[in-house]
Amino acid sequence: PKSRRTLKASTESESEEEGSNLSTNIPETILKEVREIKTQNENFKKETKKGLETIRKEIQQREETWNADRNNMQEKIPEIESKMENKINIIESKMQQIEHMEERRQKSERKDNIIIKCSTEEGGGTNMHQDIQWILETIQTEVSYRNAVYLGDDWKGRKMILVKMKNFEDKLKVMKNKRRLEGTDCYIENDLTKEERGIQTELRKRAREEVSKGHTVKIGYKKIQINGQWYKYNEEVSKNELRRGEKKQEVQRRKTL
Repeated sequence: PKSRRTLKASTESESEEEGSNLSTNIPETILKEVREIKTQNENFKKETKKGLETIRKEIQQREETWNADRNNMQEKIPEIESKMENKINIIESKMQQIEHMEERRQKSERKDNIIIKCSTEEGGGTNMHQDIQWILETIQTEVSYRNAVYLGDDWKGRKMILVKMKNFEDKLKVMKNKRRLEGTDCYIENDLTKEERGIQTELRKRAREEVSKGHTVKIGYKKIQINGQWYKYNEEVSKNELRRGEKKQEVQRRKTL
């Protein structure tokens, strides 16, 4: 029993000594770990600060580059707009030239043609050639024509016939004597191009407005007579200019549509 008590006391003494050594070593370990953590944190902060600074510099450089590009672009915009405007003007000029060339070509093709408008009751013929012959006899003109094409009926129900004269001199004879058709429901006019038809349509609209006001109106080629005063059509002036209530004196002074 004495031996057992001695062994037990020895064991307890060793345990107390080990516990004392462990309690002494724990703070040093913790401090070491804390120091390592602080060092890591400091390194992380330095790296983060360095990274943020790098990012700020990149952003600043990009902003400077963007501002420089924007300034260059703003400086180039007027130049680009000027070049575009010049190109558009060139294209418009070429388009106008093409349109004028096409207009001249169409006029050349139509220069010997006339359009006859006549009601069935007036002509009385069974075909268009008989109607044409009746018209020529009525205006007392002896001319020849190459061929004729029936175009259909106009808005008044009159037959429209395209007649191609043999030459321009014969056409002039017909146009000079067409006044002898007055009092009939027949009419002779030039074979017009699309542009010319548009102009004559505007003149007819204007004529209807003047007639509704009680004025005396006559329509010619690209011109209109109102109460004895002729007004020439001017393409540089708006087609609707006379409809905005201009004073009559101003209209007569300019003598233009």
